[in-house]
Amino acid sequence: MRKLLFFACFFLFLTVIFPAYFAKTYAQQDSIDSPVQLKVLSWNIFMLPEFITFTNKVERAIEIGEMLRNSDYDVIVLQEAFMKKARVIIYEMIKDSFPYIIEPANNEGFSFKANSGVWILSKIKLNLLGTTKFSYCKGIADCMARKGAMMVEGEKQGKKFHLIGTHLQAENYPLTRKKQFRQIQEELISRFSKKDVPLIIGGDLNTEKMDTLNYKDMLTSLDAEDGELDGDVQSTWGGMNYKFDKKDKNPILDYILLRKNGKKVKVARRKVNIFRSQKADYNLSDHFGVEMEMVF
Repeated sequence: MRKLLFFACFFLFLTVIFPAYFAKTYAQQDSIDSPVQLKVLSWNIFMLPEFITFTNKVERAIEIGEMLRNSDYDVIVLQEAFMKKARVIIYEMIKDSFPYIIEPANNEGFSFKANSGVWILSKIKLNLLGTTKFSYCKGIADCMARKGAMMVEGEKQGKKFHLIGTHLQAENYPLTRKKQFRQIQEELISRFSKKDVPLIIGGDLNTEKMDTLNYKDMLTSLDAEDGELDGDVQSTWGGMNYKFDKKDKNPILDYILLRKNGKKVKVARRKVNIFRSQKADYNLSDHFGVEMEMVF
């Protein structure tokens, strides 16, 4: 009787319990090892408020929409998207490809101040986790906008990611930027960041990479990693009339940084993209786009 019970239990283990355990373990391992690619663009598009009329904003908005609607980016983080008419033009052109839109934060209705100008467009559904408005600014141009940052959560093929879009203080005010970085850390990253969920930080961070001290301070403040840029273009700003020349030493001001948060993440590529008008002899912004493709 005991032998019969032993063989019955052994048969049950071989035919039911072990296959179920193996299948579950295999499924978990497959989920870990199955790579997911995510491609992000960050770009300051120089769409200043409506009353500033000398930068061909409507014409550029149409071309920006044409270029982005068929692009292979998963998420696009735009800065200086202040002008509502330009946003409407771009949105109408790309909404079929990028149906998920996070409008610029800190838009407080009628005011002489502009919104944050940070606008996120996505093929992937995003949830807004939080926003912050910087408490410190310097100079008329920066203080006339409610600059800040916003943090979103998305999921691609079952794998979650977080993303912060932001635009920092311009010009030679590193101490003000340091305070703004601290706000991002305290009000967004510390509150919403999670273990094993990679965090992407994209935007015009207005910190020159050649300024070693402040560049390192930026990375330390955000506890984030940068990386080398692929390709010949090694700058992110040059003006609307700039034509690429390898000899030029223009600054890097725009970044897509990464906090892995304990997740296995590989950056497949970081690259600068100079979007030029197809109809006129100028760039579509004074800044160039930065794209990053990561596998996680």
